[in-house]
Amino acid sequence: YEYKKDEYVKELYTNGKTKRTIIGSVQAKVDKSFQCPGECHSKSFYENGSRWEESYYTDNKVKQEMKWNKQNVLISDFYFPRYSKSFYDNGALEQELQGELAYDSLNNLIVKNGFLKEFYPNGKPKTDETYENGNYVKYKTWYPNGRIDTEAEVPKYLKLYYENGQLE
Repeated sequence: YEYKKDEYVKELYTNGKTKRTIIGSVQAKVDKSFQCPGECHSKSFYENGSRWEESYYTDNKVKQEMKWNKQNVLISDFYFPRYSKSFYDNGALEQELQGELAYDSLNNLIVKNGFLKEFYPNGKPKTDETYENGNYVKYKTWYPNGRIDTEAEVPKYLKLYYENGQLE
């Protein structure tokens, strides 16, 4: 790889194609990893040259990140603290978080104020959760057949349904 402190890093595959570039206030660590104490822009590529990941960092934290699979289909789109979307390999939406996002004590992404939606591979809804101050306010879940499974508004009500649609 090539490295110039506070300017860039360029890593290559053995075939000579670019593996990763980082531009900005990049600094190398002893273990050959890198950190961005200021602003950095990173691009990573598969060995065949197609894009794999593009990220923007501020003070060593990812602010924006997009990832593609080997078929060049977007599989992840993240813009902190506003939204996060992940996609199945066919491009169908798998999960969407939107609103005010944060990290919990285990560094997991959570919704403080906003919603989280998940979908089955066929595009039908799986979950729809609304949060206020980091707590569930409303949520719904669906069976894979598209029928409602659970719906709740905390602390007002909770409804459970059988897979045939009958109220449990």
